[in-house]
Amino acid sequence: MNRILAIITATIILFAGCNGTQDNPAVTSTGGLGTEIVTGNGSYWSVTPVQLASVSRANYFLVCVDDPISTIIGNTTTDLFVKVEEIDQNLDKFPADKNRRIVVYCIVGNKSRPASEALVAAGYTLVTHLEGGTARWQQQGYPVANYTGTP
Repeated sequence: MNRILAIITATIILFAGCNGTQDNPAVTSTGGLGTEIVTGNGSYWSVTPVQLASVSRANYFLVCVDDPISTIIGNTTTDLFVKVEEIDQNLDKFPADKNRRIVVYCIVGNKSRPASEALVAAGYTLVTHLEGGTARWQQQGYPVANYTGTP
């Protein structure tokens, strides 16, 4: 009996430690979606395409930080196009509510990380960057579009 109980306990512990893949949605206790990234000024979250696709588009402000912009997330409207180095000068274009979820993306994720850090430094509390950017988004079967406008 003790052996069976030990096996069951070990199995529960094993599965608790393996609570899914990185692509499973996970909301932290602080309200972030994905994996929390701690910076010197606070935290932002790193989200996979699957996690982002699980959130209603009405629930976040979508920002593209690519320059030049070539590929954007398809079947939705990007709320703002801004260069990473110009975020501080364009904070008036971001939501006034510092607790509004903001999702930042670029082609591969290299520009969205520093953009997320800049937004956290500006006081935003629910900043999320798309891991792998539009390249990973498209690779996982989600639609993209070619950007033809002027930011």
